[in-house]
Amino acid sequence: MSHSNGNGNFNSTKKASPMNFDPIALRNIGRNVDKSEQCKYTSLGENFNMCFKLIKSESRLVKSVLFSHGFLQCSSKNQKCNLMWTNTHLSTLSMRQLNSWQRVNHFPRSWILTRKDQLYESIERASVLYGSDWFNFIPEFFCTPMGSAARHSMGQKFQGANLGSDAKFIVKPADGSLGRGIYFLDNGNLNETLETDKKLVVSRYIDRPFLINGLKWDLRVYVLVTSFYPLIAYIYSDGLARFAVHKYDEKAEIDKVEGGVDMNKHLTNYSLNKMSAEFIRNTDCREENMGHKWTLSALLRELEKRGEDVGLLMVRIEDIVIKSLLSVQNSIAAMCRKLNVHPKCCFELFGFDILVDEHMKPWLLEINLSPSLTCDTPLDSLLKTHLFCNSLNIAQIPLVSDLNMLNECFSNSVAFDENGCKDNKKDSDDQSSTTSAATLSISSTFSSNSESISSSNGLKRKGNGTAYFIGKMRKLERIRKVNYSAERITPHYLERLKCYFDKLKSEEQRMGHFNRIFPRKWTWHLYRAILEDCGQEKWDEALHNRMDGECYPKYEDELTLKDVDLVHEQLMDAKIFRRREQLAPMARDVLLAEAFAGTERFRQRRYSGDVIPFPSSLPRVRQSARRRTKSQMIAEEAKRIRTEQRLKATEGKDDEGQSEANGAETAQGTTGAEGQTVAKPLSEVNLNVGQRRTPKMDEQQKQQQDTLLMAPHN
Repeated sequence: MSHSNGNGNFNSTKKASPMNFDPIALRNIGRNVDKSEQCKYTSLGENFNMCFKLIKSESRLVKSVLFSHGFLQCSSKNQKCNLMWTNTHLSTLSMRQLNSWQRVNHFPRSWILTRKDQLYESIERASVLYGSDWFNFIPEFFCTPMGSAARHSMGQKFQGANLGSDAKFIVKPADGSLGRGIYFLDNGNLNETLETDKKLVVSRYIDRPFLINGLKWDLRVYVLVTSFYPLIAYIYSDGLARFAVHKYDEKAEIDKVEGGVDMNKHLTNYSLNKMSAEFIRNTDCREENMGHKWTLSALLRELEKRGEDVGLLMVRIEDIVIKSLLSVQNSIAAMCRKLNVHPKCCFELFGFDILVDEHMKPWLLEINLSPSLTCDTPLDSLLKTHLFCNSLNIAQIPLVSDLNMLNECFSNSVAFDENGCKDNKKDSDDQSSTTSAATLSISSTFSSNSESISSSNGLKRKGNGTAYFIGKMRKLERIRKVNYSAERITPHYLERLKCYFDKLKSEEQRMGHFNRIFPRKWTWHLYRAILEDCGQEKWDEALHNRMDGECYPKYEDELTLKDVDLVHEQLMDAKIFRRREQLAPMARDVLLAEAFAGTERFRQRRYSGDVIPFPSSLPRVRQSARRRTKSQMIAEEAKRIRTEQRLKATEGKDDEGQSEANGAETAQGTTGAEGQTVAKPLSEVNLNVGQRRTPKMDEQQKQQQDTLLMAPHN
């Protein structure tokens, strides 16, 4: 297997088979499993010493699935792992060091898609460039802080939108989550009560949602992106429908309860509503429409019973997803080109939150970075386990046994040595981590410079030696970095294009429950008008042209720009075009034909009533299956010790404060009718014998005892 990263060859001289992930493997990871079945799914990962690391994440689902496939968990500082699962973005240096056989669950700069202010402004920018009729899927909004000119522009925009004096606005923190920091404002007091010094997103409140059983709801749609350069995106064929707890009255104003607005009526956030006493949890994963959290397929079947065109609804949601991704494609692709990331290294799972109004028009609320994989109900365990395994299958983690073989599993049966923390730097897991993957890649390619590079890594120079070495690596990197341009047909361009095409075809065989929404038939003709002319759109066109049967030849010559505009106008106008029969024939029968055919999978029931699916809950991983390196065990032990110390320190402060308060009350005594202090009996003074004493308490008690001894006795 070639070790070259994004700077070198794209196709390895020796192709490695990707690893397959199956949710059924969780059956054999528990504590009460026969020994003959324990190695059924773990042996392959153990033989190749497959490794993963978590960065700012403690997801039990991620660890359970990877341990069940024989993965070894290494420390967050280790650079030799096959999979990096993180809840944050890696540094630019770490992204540069990625090898072609490594995978990370984020793209560089993808945060512009998941920060509310950046997302809304990107879509607003696209609507200005290409027409608001194509991007009418976010409500009117503005972001703070803003200057006087921006305030004036905002006022004109809202005045032109004819919102009315009774319009309501919802205010969200730009980087908030879990429903925290959200409040509502009226149009009348918008300028007076808004905190303009904070980073907020203020948007029009959609006050007429589509109700089911009188409850407001929204959709969590899972979107997997495996490339922004060119764009390759998938939608998971199932998702979640989250309901508010209290019934919604669309005619009433934003009513208030004691302490503020009734959030359980207006917000559908699961983390908020699950704290309500009226919240009903799902207790059986075979019941997909139970309680206040359903599956997407169950909700679509319910809408279909009510006579709604759910196929057209899902086509509109897919259109929103594609346009949202294209609005930021150029920025993310530019960073990928700058860091020279290998086309197969990055993948990312996004959570799109969609609200459907009374006309069955979907609205984009926000996009979530690292959507929650918490499994606190059987329905979550069932859906998210399959979602995670399908995502890893499309990411195609190759089975390699070269650099990651340097990692050694530390036996769980060996007692932990506290002195190991002092020898952390001597651990084999961390010795090689200082030698980055990019350094090994460069030295393997430039054999003549290998000795100088390795020797320079060990030199102690005055000043910042790390910066000197990084500069030396980048200088070598510029020598071998190829400028890939789709306008110039070069062997390197053809090699990269073949890599993208092979990647697309291999992912097609491993989609599982995912549906590919871009690229597919006619997507290039539908969306090329909103692709920025910055260079990356050439790759989208080249990939589309290499796809088999990408269009219908008999209609291609007849297709006009007016037909494309008509498709997008009708997709955005759900009030008039509520059913697919109302769409233009060119849109319904040609341009959107494949999209409509793919929506059939969204309504399918996953399990029948007589089949008990697996898993219904995450099992407790047996100790022998929790394979970890020594440095990872040291890090976990150090974290446990720090947590205990913080808890003890907090308890100590609370006890000390309570003891001081009790001592002060004891020393103060009671006040008589004339204002004189009446001392308590000596037996009542020392009431806190079992509590921690302080010097101040001892001094107060001594003064109290002296007062009692000197007091006259009757």
